Amino acid sequence: MNYEKSKRINEVNRKMFEARNAIIYMEHPVDVSIENLSDKVNSEFADYAPSINQTETIMVFTSRRPGDNVNDRLAEDHESYEEIFVSEKVNGAWAAAKNPGPPLNTGYHNSAVNLSPDGTEIIVYHDTGGGDLLLSTKNKDGAWGTPQLMEGINTEYIENSATITEDDKTIYFTSNRPRWLWRNGHLQLRAWQER
Repeated sequence: MNYEKSKRINEVNRKMFEARNAIIYMEHPVDVSIENLSDKVNSEFADYAPSINQTETIMVFTSRRPGDNVNDRLAEDHESYEEIFVSEKVNGAWAAAKNPGPPLNTGYHNSAVNLSPDGTEIIVYHDTGGGDLLLSTKNKDGAWGTPQLMEGINTEYIENSATITEDDKTIYFTSNRPRWLWRNGHLQLRAWQER
C-alpha cells in the first residue's frame, strides 16, 4: 500500500468516526451555557485557544489584536501576529487580559497551547523547526521564563497541541509525523509507543 492511499484511507476513517460521534451527540445532547467573558478579555479581533488552570484562577489564550502587540508589523496574512495573553480571576471575575511580553511573546507568532493544572507552566507553540512545542515555567517572582524546546517531543514535523496531566508526569501531544515510514525499501507501520 502506498503512502498517499494510506493517507486517504485514514482521512475517510476519521470522517466516519466524526459522523458516528455526531449521531451519539445528537441522541444524547448536553445542556451547556455559553457566556461572554466581557471586553476585559475579548477583543474585536481573533481570540482563541483558551486554557485555564485547575482552580480556574488563571487563563492563557492566543490573540491577534493589534493593541498591546510586541510586534508592530503585520503577518503574511495582513493581520497582527499571534500573541499570548493572560487573565487572572479577581473577586470571581476575569480581570483585563494582559500581554506578558518577552520572553513569552517575541517578534513572530506565539501561541498559548495549554496551561498546566497548577498554573506554573505554559506550553507554547512556535512555527520554527517545522512547528515545535516549547515549555515556559513561571519563576518565583511570577514572571514567565524563556520557553524551552520540549525534549523528546519535537520532530521535523508539526507538533502543535499538547496537554500536561495533573501529576505533571505525562504529556499528550499531536503531531502530523507519518504513521507509515519507509525502512529498508519497505513501507512499515510506525510504532507509537515513543516515550
